[in-house]
Amino acid sequence: MNHKLITSTLAMSLFVPCAFASPYIGIEAIQIQQRFKAGFGKKQFSQYPQSYNAFAGFKLSNHFGLEAGYELQPKTILDKILVAGDQLPGQPVLVNNQSRSVQSYYYARHPYLGFFAEYHNHFTFQFLLGASAAMVTAHQTLISSNIGNYDPPIINRYYKSKVIPIVKISATGYITRNLGIRLSINYKHMGGFAIVSENSSFNRPSIIKMQDAFGIGIGVKYILFKARH
Repeated sequence: MNHKLITSTLAMSLFVPCAFASPYIGIEAIQIQQRFKAGFGKKQFSQYPQSYNAFAGFKLSNHFGLEAGYELQPKTILDKILVAGDQLPGQPVLVNNQSRSVQSYYYARHPYLGFFAEYHNHFTFQFLLGASAAMVTAHQTLISSNIGNYDPPIINRYYKSKVIPIVKISATGYITRNLGIRLSINYKHMGGFAIVSENSSFNRPSIIKMQDAFGIGIGVKYILFKARH
């Protein structure tokens, strides 16, 4: 499975034929915990960004179906002063009176496709297992050091795309026959996601290493029409 397959399937799922059962659409906001490894971006990039997901799906049977979505995580800027004991991503630890003033941000896109199992009670519970074509872009600007300002500032740019497994567990409570509120727990296997800077400003490559991401989401889900049984 590659990026083009996931993206094209996502687009096709928005135009599901009526032959499929109970097609639905929805949007949700997700509060994420995204950590970075020590020495490779920890404390320099936002650990608690927000993302927004638009999704669509349909059921293949009474208890199984497919869902596709496009999750967008806008950039969150973080200003930080690094002191002795800290280190720029993949660089030596700062010592003595060394310091660096940096501004960092990253943003991500996660088109995904997943297969879900569904159970109905007073709520509708879904367990989704799928894959996301994760695309991460990051910038880090070195503004100054203990010696003085960088003129011009030093900018390191990072980009990487990779297909990763994801898990989404959700519960939907319906306030009308077709409209419901969806709560979700989200997991992305970002561990091992290492991004080498496109332009290294140091004697060694600047590398960001991410850890697995977790998130809690809330949104609305609307069933376009329900299948007749």
